[in-house]
Amino acid sequence: MDDGPAEKSSAEPGKPYEGTLAQPPMSKSPPLKRLFADGILGNRSDTPSTGREAHITTDLWCLACTAMLTAALWIPYIACQVMTNGPLSGENYVDPAPRPVPLWGQRAHRAYLNAVECFAPFAALVIVAQVAGKANGMTEFWAMSFFWLRLAHAIVYWAAIPYLRTVLFTLGFVCVAGIFWQVIK
Repeated sequence: MDDGPAEKSSAEPGKPYEGTLAQPPMSKSPPLKRLFADGILGNRSDTPSTGREAHITTDLWCLACTAMLTAALWIPYIACQVMTNGPLSGENYVDPAPRPVPLWGQRAHRAYLNAVECFAPFAALVIVAQVAGKANGMTEFWAMSFFWLRLAHAIVYWAAIPYLRTVLFTLGFVCVAGIFWQVIK
């Protein structure tokens, strides 16, 4: 007979759940143990609640917000496509050549592509800092700054403000370098 999630989540087979978070075998490394103990990786919905709230650090919150920003930046470009050319037809799926759009739509597309390219190193470094136990006040500062700079960069890109766009992009790179420095020092 299956005793439900409690039986499956215990550390040893056959031992009932005792109120601690389940830890898979790979969690023997100290950084992963810390993440499970802090509830960052281990508070799954299929395990009984321990009465603790799930914890998310500022760095991870900024990572999540930046991920959502990046994921949503395609919307202005597609809106421009539909406003300019109407909805896609069947032949648009056969011939993927881009349809002509105004300059602001082209800038929206480029802002989206730029955000996707910049997101990967930022995300990787925030996760490495968390797992390695190197997250601190400075990584919070750099992650928060990165989010706001990327938001400002997209707006400035759409508005065609030339020099400010370059400054914002460069400051975003400085944020990524700052997180990298905290990881390696």
